[in-house]
Amino acid sequence: MALQGYKRQAGRRDGGIVRIAVAEADAVENVVFDFMTGNATGLTLTEGETFALFEFREDTARLVETVETTAYFPIVRRELSFQLERLDENERQTVARLVKATGRGFVVLAMNGCGTVLLLGHSRKLGDSFPMQIRSAVADTGYAPQDAACETVIFYNEDAEKAPVYTGEFPAAAGGAASITAISADGKES
Repeated sequence: MALQGYKRQAGRRDGGIVRIAVAEADAVENVVFDFMTGNATGLTLTEGETFALFEFREDTARLVETVETTAYFPIVRRELSFQLERLDENERQTVARLVKATGRGFVVLAMNGCGTVLLLGHSRKLGDSFPMQIRSAVADTGYAPQDAACETVIFYNEDAEKAPVYTGEFPAAAGGAASITAISADGKES
């Protein structure tokens, strides 16, 4: 494989993560990869399983991928973080459900500010061996009434390659003011 340079693309270069959809890792039945590009072109959830869409505080979500090389292979450490608003019952139950399900791990679709969707927790090389896990969830009330109460949720995993671009359909947009909306495999809200 010949080394290739990088040519900067024209167009948006907006940062941050703007949409997040999460499914339990064992709910993902199949992921289809294009082996020419390495992109994930689609995924199938087990019948009756859903994606959960998270509405987070604006400008609080980000993805950090760190590639470290060893003598034998690269290690990619990945961290996705976002803040849920309000420390109310809905938010606390949402985080409790995530923590309870973390043993099985998660597959996450994360859309960046340029509209590119990345598939986290399922890779072309390692499959579902290293799903995303909850690293931490930190609730913070702030000190004063004008401080924004929130909970920062951090997903984490390690992989052998950078997250693939996902070119399949992103689950339908969440509606209402809820922090979490269930989306079934056929795209219908429940």
